[in-house]
Amino acid sequence: IGLLLAAGCAGGSKVESPLVKESGVKTLVNLHPAANGRLYSANFQDTGFIPLGTDVTVTKVTDKRLYFTVNSTKQDYVYLLHKTLTEPWEQHLNKIFGTNAPDTSGMSAVDQKGIKEGRALVGMTKQGVIYAIGYPPTTPDYMNSDSWKYWRNHWATFTVDFQNGVVSQTPRY
Repeated sequence: IGLLLAAGCAGGSKVESPLVKESGVKTLVNLHPAANGRLYSANFQDTGFIPLGTDVTVTKVTDKRLYFTVNSTKQDYVYLLHKTLTEPWEQHLNKIFGTNAPDTSGMSAVDQKGIKEGRALVGMTKQGVIYAIGYPPTTPDYMNSDSWKYWRNHWATFTVDFQNGVVSQTPRY
């Protein structure tokens, strides 16, 4: 989608972004917001659930926040930059929101089940896990790693372990 976030914007200043004007924006992974409608780039696995492919309207983008509404429920959310983010904000947002939701129909039954439930299941592929619970925020070079660390919330972590490219044991959320 190509967000045009300006570098060096001061303290949450508004950024012109074609994402705000774009129709047909969707979530590219399942999102797990907190009850207060907040999500973080650190990908905390809170109790809320916004499925992959959900139609959203992006209302505002700043250098530290993206505001959006889920079209079907009219629920408002804010996606916040967390200090742990190591990739550029624009690049990160383009992995989470876009106009072409992934087609998961060709994925295995276990991948599809985990994506639908929003959790990592034994036997899921790495791509299935990404769609189900998002990108691992604390695992550099995650596609070449056999252990992905996620944040359950602001205080607790859990690990998804892979063997031969598939989840090898049930993560303890």
